[in-house]
Amino acid sequence: MRLSTGGTPRAIACARPRLVEVDRERVWPLPELLAEILALPHVVGLAEIDGALHWVVDARRLPDIGA
Repeated sequence: MRLSTGGTPRAIACARPRLVEVDRERVWPLPELLAEILALPHVVGLAEIDGALHWVVDARRLPDIGA
């Protein structure tokens, strides 16, 4: 996926990305202990979408893998 950011366009490796509107009541920050265990600084929370939990990703924290 190519993502335009405030700096430059970035290529991000991902599987089946989706952009959806989520009710704030269905989004939770990632618990600190889980964040430490995962060691994925770009994952900042969890969201319930269609009855399943999904990672909430801050694209600004993703490593740049090239264009």
